[in-house]
Amino acid sequence: MYGKNALFMTLTDLEKVSAHQYHHSTRDQLRELVYTRSEEAFAAGDSARDGVVTVAALRRRQRRARATFLAGMGGLPRLNTPLNARGAGTFREKGFRIEKVIFESRPGTPVTANLYVPDGVTSPRGAVLFLCGHHEQAKHAREYQMVCRHLVKAGLVVLAQDPVGQGERVSY
Repeated sequence: MYGKNALFMTLTDLEKVSAHQYHHSTRDQLRELVYTRSEEAFAAGDSARDGVVTVAALRRRQRRARATFLAGMGGLPRLNTPLNARGAGTFREKGFRIEKVIFESRPGTPVTANLYVPDGVTSPRGAVLFLCGHHEQAKHAREYQMVCRHLVKAGLVVLAQDPVGQGERVSY
């Protein structure tokens, strides 16, 4: 049997058929694969979530999710590592000082930071950990320093640190 759906066709049969009937576009193939696999993963996640009906099952799911997350990021660093903090100078401003600080977030991983301290601090008080955005200068960017100065003038201690790859923590 010969025809357009047969495995083998005669030359006469091929001449009667246009090429576009046998053309297969791969243009959307990757998108469709990703979409299909995503739908399957979402359905599996929904099913697993909806299957949790007891507190014990919820706790098991939480432990499994946490373990999977931590394994995916390579685990957590040890919590008992020394900070090895050291000062690198101080700037005096009206009503506060800025201390340049370097500490190790992990052994051998220095973090550069500015500590804004209001004048007259004699007891514990509120503090802000200021995390810089995507500015290349990080804690030295004028906009970030303005925010830190407003916060310290309001009586708060502020620690502004450079993110990895920005400011004084440029690395490759």
